[in-house]
Amino acid sequence: MPIHVICTGCHKRFTAPDHFSGKRGPCPQCKTIILIPLLEDQLVIHEPEDAQAKGGDGRSVLKPLRWKPEGFSRLQIAMATVGTLFVILIAILLRLTNEDPATFPRGLLAAGLVLLALPISIGGYLFLREEEMGTFSRRAMLIRTGICAIAYCLVWLIYAFLPGFMDMADSPVIHVAVGAICLLLAGIAPWAALEFDYTNGLLHCGFHVVVTVTLCFIMGVHQLLWITPA
Repeated sequence: MPIHVICTGCHKRFTAPDHFSGKRGPCPQCKTIILIPLLEDQLVIHEPEDAQAKGGDGRSVLKPLRWKPEGFSRLQIAMATVGTLFVILIAILLRLTNEDPATFPRGLLAAGLVLLALPISIGGYLFLREEEMGTFSRRAMLIRTGICAIAYCLVWLIYAFLPGFMDMADSPVIHVAVGAICLLLAGIAPWAALEFDYTNGLLHCGFHVVVTVTLCFIMGVHQLLWITPA
């Protein structure tokens, strides 16, 4: 049965599917984050239809809003497709213009990581969010995904410099161990900022890692991911 909810921000009424019982999500009207009541907390009151407030046309003015799923728009899909193809094209051109990974400018890699962190974070959020729970306002989404993007850049920085800073041996085991620790730490950012559960937070972070590493392979500089700075 649907759960009847009253927003604490705009006081609008709407219904949510019962599997969202006890979870938090944005109001479809004002985007205020509210707690969906538990099913057992629902109180059903049967009142005469004549007791409901009605407008001039005789219809109830208290008809609840229905929480509608929000899918991807055609514009979002088109922009994501064009942006992805453009980034891949740039990566291919960089590979063709620099055949030796050892001479690839590290500053260019760092700049690319920073520039792509926010778009990747937004894409991961739109892909992993639960559609029936709605979405944040555009400003709130940019701020929250921006926090995740900053966190991911800092985690990559830790991954790049921690082994060398602590004089660890340059071995695959060390890189895997440091990478696993960084991934677990990075999963906290989407859990806190995007209100994902921790599993989806790890998936959001993993999406960022997969895209970043894939671009490094396309550019032919994936060997740099395993080099520990002296």
